Amino acid sequence: MSSAKDAELVEAANQGLVHNNQGELIDLSTHQQFSTNDFKNASRIYRFGGKIPFTLADHIALCLLLAKDASVEQRGFLILHEQYECVSGIDLPYPIKHTWPWYVENEERYLKIIYEKHGLDYSKYGEMVKGIDRKCAMLEARHFFYDEHSPEVFMVQRTRPTYLINKYVELFPKEVREHAAR
Repeated sequence: MSSAKDAELVEAANQGLVHNNQGELIDLSTHQQFSTNDFKNASRIYRFGGKIPFTLADHIALCLLLAKDASVEQRGFLILHEQYECVSGIDLPYPIKHTWPWYVENEERYLKIIYEKHGLDYSKYGEMVKGIDRKCAMLEARHFFYDEHSPEVFMVQRTRPTYLINKYVELFPKEVREHAAR
């Protein structure tokens, strides 16, 4: 990426803006709805920067599968934890993401808005959710890069992740879903 393009991205991020997957600039403070379009985006964005045949929707479904004993609130965090990637249209691997501090700051700011919009306390994001996210990332990497096949990854690949995720969204209290749609 050119230094001019880097500068443009950093300037946009400093203003609280992010390019969506159509190349449009979105103001993170006003894009507060969690919509079914975001789930459609999740099923079109491939993990690890597009290097594996596993989408964000697959990843979210895998997180939910591994968190079968999680509370409704924890499931809410798992459903929404990739929301920034759904809006921006790119899934950056952890090591790359953390070389762009402006990206990480924007992601955290946006997730805080989204969690609050859905009645979830951002301070409770918790190590449990981060741990499941990391465990899923490791299962995915081993499965696709090292041929250490995971039955859970196979299971997710044979389901319709968007359908599964939408079923979990129904677990949110009705007033939270209605409030988030405003």
